[in-house]
Amino acid sequence: MPGSLDDEAVTRMGYALRNAGLNTHLTAQSEIYSGAVDLFLAGNRRSMARGAVIGVHSWADGFGEGAAYPRDAREHRGNVAYTRDMLGSAAFYWFSLQAAPSSGIHEMTQAEIARYGLLTEPIRN
Repeated sequence: MPGSLDDEAVTRMGYALRNAGLNTHLTAQSEIYSGAVDLFLAGNRRSMARGAVIGVHSWADGFGEGAAYPRDAREHRGNVAYTRDMLGSAAFYWFSLQAAPSSGIHEMTQAEIARYGLLTEPIRN
């Protein structure tokens, strides 16, 4: 699943998934990128099979890359709040901004997935 064209819609959908008590799971063939990762984070329980791909990058708004804005800029507020609400910390958001520019993608390693708490269960074989 690729990214999104409407970040606000993704955020609303993510909160709806979380509030509905739904879980998210990636099969070994799953590939999620950008906004699709935000939806994955909404799962109350988040799991994945070995072989799944999670790809992240910075955002751009027509004026610049998200990583170029100061950390206290209002442009970060919604994403920081969403990531904190889903994971308990905004560390993953800040990581994703630095991982790749908006025109690129960084496929996360298992160590990065663990470090930023994307999963609530161990990776399945």
